[in-house]
Amino acid sequence: IGNDNGVLMFNYLNKNAATADIVGGVQWGGVFNMCFGSYVGDWNNRNNVMRAVLNSGNALTHVFSGEPNYWFHTMGMGEHIGRAIRQSMNNGTIYTPQTGGEFATAPRCAMALLGDPSLKLFHIAPPSNLVVSNNGGNTSFSWGAAEGSPAGYHVYSFDANGVPVRLTTTPVAGTSFNSSVPYAAGSSHMVRAVKLETTHSGSYWNLSLGAVATAPVPTNVAVSARVFLEGAYDPFAGTMRDDLRAAGLLPLTEPFTALGFTQVAGGGGESTTAPVLAVTGNNAIVDWVRLELRASGNPAAVVATRQALVQRDGDVVATDGTSPVTFNVGAGSYHVCVRHRNHLGAMTGAAITLSGTATSVAFSEPSTGLFGTNAMKTLGAVRGLWMGNAGGGNSLSYTGTSNDRDPIITRVGGSTPTNSVQGYFLEDCDLNGSVRYVGTGNDRDPLLVNVGSTTPNVVRAEQLP
Repeated sequence: IGNDNGVLMFNYLNKNAATADIVGGVQWGGVFNMCFGSYVGDWNNRNNVMRAVLNSGNALTHVFSGEPNYWFHTMGMGEHIGRAIRQSMNNGTIYTPQTGGEFATAPRCAMALLGDPSLKLFHIAPPSNLVVSNNGGNTSFSWGAAEGSPAGYHVYSFDANGVPVRLTTTPVAGTSFNSSVPYAAGSSHMVRAVKLETTHSGSYWNLSLGAVATAPVPTNVAVSARVFLEGAYDPFAGTMRDDLRAAGLLPLTEPFTALGFTQVAGGGGESTTAPVLAVTGNNAIVDWVRLELRASGNPAAVVATRQALVQRDGDVVATDGTSPVTFNVGAGSYHVCVRHRNHLGAMTGAAITLSGTATSVAFSEPSTGLFGTNAMKTLGAVRGLWMGNAGGGNSLSYTGTSNDRDPIITRVGGSTPTNSVQGYFLEDCDLNGSVRYVGTGNDRDPLLVNVGSTTPNVVRAEQLP
């Protein structure tokens, strides 16, 4: 025992290295270290051996051991040293307590670890350069291979609380992975290499540290769609009527959000201006419509939405009245879907490659393949969305529960079916600005025709997954 300026220091020269010896070049090769000796465990003294070991070059952790014993068995199965320390402190029945007769049973507050508690016995190299991209609305991953030939990789997404959720059930053998998780700009993801380790304690899958990346904000894709709404279609003119616009009934803000449609990737709340609605002729606005992009590998998954305007000639334009409709997703292949508040929606049968240059999608043309069967109605040489969805559901029905006929008579007044009501209503299936249950131009008869005049109990389902 020596004295350094009035502060006790411990200098064990008999078969032990002093702090001065460690500084002077004693070879100390241990990474995880234990020591035992009188007062050595008082790590907060000046020139202490325990702290000196941590500065020797190789050591990463150090404990004062022997009274009681530490148990590091779990490190042989991939656990970090912090778990072993906690297990040793709390040990009472898992391992036979060995205290040397000087320490009480657990918990033992005198036990401590100098160093990083997250360290493991075996480490493997992590992957590098993780890139997150948009693959047809789904999240795709690619990364640089980890050194050491791991068995594969696991891919994770961080949830809203920052907790990693594993997306892979078995290790990915290559350096890329296409998930079914919808792409979300700004979301965080991780990839970890994995290797099967075999020790005297057993075998376990060892995970590397993670390569982390954030999904970038993608460049927009653009769509120039064309669609006819049966309710407003004039077969003699080959265009649609713009009665709602002419009567001043069209709202400046899209109606779909208020009707309960879910918005994705920045869609919702779109609005137009009075000058746009003042345009006449073939470019006059007929009504609001909704475009959706759906994942190429899962057409039921909506990855982006936009509310837009449809003109008399069928062109679907952005709220400025002229531009193509853009979506806040990256270039890729998507199913394109068009929907209307009281017509059945339709979707392309195949995924279409979209980019920043507007891609034409002509729903009105019979040559464009659609999802499902009879998704749109033939209107001479063109086709249009089926009218009659007065109840706002996903089918047309004339009778039965939640049918589309009852809302029409309710709107005009159940006890006065000959009434008519003017306004911007779901029940105005022919889009002329007036709801009628009987008489010329009523909204009930077209519904019956579309389910089958001789089979009023038939239900026509919307052909969307």
